[in-house]
Amino acid sequence: MIRSITWLVRLLYLPLFLLVGNGVAIYLVAEGYNQGWLVFLILVFIGISFATEKLTPYDRAFNEPQQDQRRDLLHAFMNESLNVIGVAVLPLLPLFGGLLVLAPIWPSGWPLAFQLGVLGIFRLKKT
Repeated sequence: MIRSITWLVRLLYLPLFLLVGNGVAIYLVAEGYNQGWLVFLILVFIGISFATEKLTPYDRAFNEPQQDQRRDLLHAFMNESLNVIGVAVLPLLPLFGGLLVLAPIWPSGWPLAFQLGVLGIFRLKKT
């Protein structure tokens, strides 16, 4: 039973994390919620990530102390700080819209879901 739950968590973790996390973030932005909810959402998903790694680790040895806590804390601080900074600058993008190459032709009047679809299609064609 435990093995099947572990297998299921490993199988579904990333797709659900990306779909639910991004879906909720897109919903919050599209509906005009306060940006503080995005920070809260990031913190919730960081917590989910830590809990998942603790319960179903990729490698159990990674969760054992190896006298490198200082490096681990610095690494976590840097990674999560960059994530938070990335989200924090998103509201500033419209201020620099004129500097973006696609700004004159971007369908900014379209609903957010369609804009994201166009961006996804564009990105898929580039790979």
